[in-house]
Amino acid sequence: MKARWLLLAVAVCVTFVAGSKAEERTKVARIGMLLPGSEASSTYLKGLYRGLAEQGLIEGKNISLEIRYANGRIDQLPSLAVELAGSGVDLIFTSGDQAGKAAKQATSRIPIVAVTCDALAAGLVANLRRPGENLTGVTCINADLDGKRLELIREVLPSISRVGVVLNPEDQRSMAELREVEFAAKASSIALLPQAVLKPDDIGPAFSQAADAGVTGVIVVYDPTLFLRRRELANFAASRRIATVFNFREFAEAGGLMSYGPNVQDMCRQSARLIKKVLSGELAGEIPMEQPVRFELVINLKTANGIGLVMPSALIGRADEVIE
Repeated sequence: MKARWLLLAVAVCVTFVAGSKAEERTKVARIGMLLPGSEASSTYLKGLYRGLAEQGLIEGKNISLEIRYANGRIDQLPSLAVELAGSGVDLIFTSGDQAGKAAKQATSRIPIVAVTCDALAAGLVANLRRPGENLTGVTCINADLDGKRLELIREVLPSISRVGVVLNPEDQRSMAELREVEFAAKASSIALLPQAVLKPDDIGPAFSQAADAGVTGVIVVYDPTLFLRRRELANFAASRRIATVFNFREFAEAGGLMSYGPNVQDMCRQSARLIKKVLSGELAGEIPMEQPVRFELVINLKTANGIGLVMPSALIGRADEVIE
């Protein structure tokens, strides 16, 4: 009788342990996603989903995604971040400097993996090797690329003496980029005409004022509002026959003349490894921030033809992609 009870107790323990292990194996991690754009504009997330799958993180199997879109309303990011932080997610993924800031302000406990334009210039971290607190991710140092974008404008328009810069002056990282453009312009004896865009209605007037001032080339500094309206922006520039250069290929694909910068899909894919590390127990603030591994020059030849611009053959030869 005692032996029977002993065997029964052992069976119950084995069943309990096996059940606990099975539960551990099937635990679903909840990932909150804070995005400044809309579902339609966030095509770069394909890279994230591909990267997650490569890391064995499958939605519906061992992860679930809680997505919040700001739909271009940057002022909505803080409240959306608070909502995500209060929903019990295990990790927050963010895209863009403003979303990263909003997430950091909303929580100091939940780890954040951010894909950003420039985490240093935006003040998100003070050190890439050891970001500290609860944030890590993938960041380009966009300000380092603005001199190259000015060179591209000069290569297309060799006699240009005045260049416009369209940006959001209320954004810390955008102003850091403007300072880099100013430094490069001064070295080339080029005058700059900054044009502020704080809301979508400012886009048209910004290009009109630039054209009226005799500007034929404009550097557009990335901002979520501009990204969401990139096709509209490209149309305004084309209607004024203004050559444009952007940070990311999505702008050139939407009709902008040129883009030079990292591939955002690749950055999102890269961030999936960091998400896996955090979900495996590593502290986000102890994981070094990574930088993009691929930069690309994209030229929209159709746009060039539309504004009557002959692109230098040497520049076309260097392009990673030419849209015709």
